[in-house]
Amino acid sequence: IVSLLPERAVSSMRSGEIDLAIGAISAAGKDCISVDCLSDRYVCMVRSGHPMAQSKLTRASFAKLRFFFARTTSTIYQLAEQWLADEDVRPRIAARGHFTTAPEIIRHSDLAAIFPRLLALDLHRAKDFRLLELPFDLPAMEVKVHSHARFANDTGIRWMCQTSARLLSNSADRSNA
Repeated sequence: IVSLLPERAVSSMRSGEIDLAIGAISAAGKDCISVDCLSDRYVCMVRSGHPMAQSKLTRASFAKLRFFFARTTSTIYQLAEQWLADEDVRPRIAARGHFTTAPEIIRHSDLAAIFPRLLALDLHRAKDFRLLELPFDLPAMEVKVHSHARFANDTGIRWMCQTSARLLSNSADRSNA
């Protein structure tokens, strides 16, 4: 597993540096074979004892929240961030950090985070969090498994793509149940 900027995914697959890319990669284009896995949306995640945990978010209450801003290379997350800025719904950022540290920070503070719903549901199994619907719409996050057409006849890459797509789709199905 290699952490990679989305804009490098296609060239890295073309060169054989990586075999496939998983995520919401908008620049995959005609050079790639893409398999749909899941569609997700964003929610606001707060700890279960947060003052807003039992409320419905409005634009006004959203504007009052303080956020842990989880920086990722996801183009969809960056699009969501840009959309928020364009809509003048800019979240008040109290702290920044790596995406993987956000749940622990949220669990032990009154900060909120914008998270993909399926990931937030998975984290919520211990009932530590409350997932609030955003008071506005963000674009859906379409997660796919991508491989380069140049390696379309490689049975190993094809198997890995199909297996990864099936596992992600099954995981999404279980979360939605």
